[in-house]
Amino acid sequence: MTYEELKILLDISDPVEVLESAGRKHNKDWFVVCDGGDCHAFDKHGKELDIKQAKIKAFNPYMVSKDIKKIVVPDGVKRIGDHAFYSYESLKSVELPISVICIGDHAFTQCRSLKRIDIPPNVKVIYENAFEHCSSLESIALPDGMWTIKHCAFYKCVSLKRIEVPESICHVGEYTFYKCTSLEKVVFKGKTMEQVRAMAGYPWGIEDESIIKCA
Repeated sequence: MTYEELKILLDISDPVEVLESAGRKHNKDWFVVCDGGDCHAFDKHGKELDIKQAKIKAFNPYMVSKDIKKIVVPDGVKRIGDHAFYSYESLKSVELPISVICIGDHAFTQCRSLKRIDIPPNVKVIYENAFEHCSSLESIALPDGMWTIKHCAFYKCVSLKRIEVPESICHVGEYTFYKCTSLEKVVFKGKTMEQVRAMAGYPWGIEDESIIKCA
């Protein structure tokens, strides 16, 4: 991958220094170095990887400036790592590939500019506090086939207005929607209210239970 291609992928103006220093220092599974106009990825044993395929188990973008506004996570990434985008307060847009199967705890905590995110169809779990304090987040699309939303996943998402919970969800953690003060409707698809009330953690920090609906 060329320097220019990598710059477009990461959407930062000068990725060389941060990639070489922070990437090598903080990422335990892989790192990226730039030599002239070309960029190369290596695993922890020094074996070169195909950076275009990005066959990386987890994405922990310590190399990315926190002033970034948009990021496209490369295809092949299976997990958005714990604290991956913690306090990226300028981040407005994230594109996640279909290869992602889980979103780690505090992965997007305090991404205060993020307004919307579409969760890829293969994601099964959103871990603890993943979107805590995403104060601009207005909508989030959860895929059919998802299993679990861990506790406090949307804690204090004060702009979140509506969310649809797919029928496949079998667990919603305690206080998942605590202090979501703009929330107008939480719709559980394919369940009865009796089934919803029987789920652990109900009503998940929601003060007005009348906004919890079934469809």
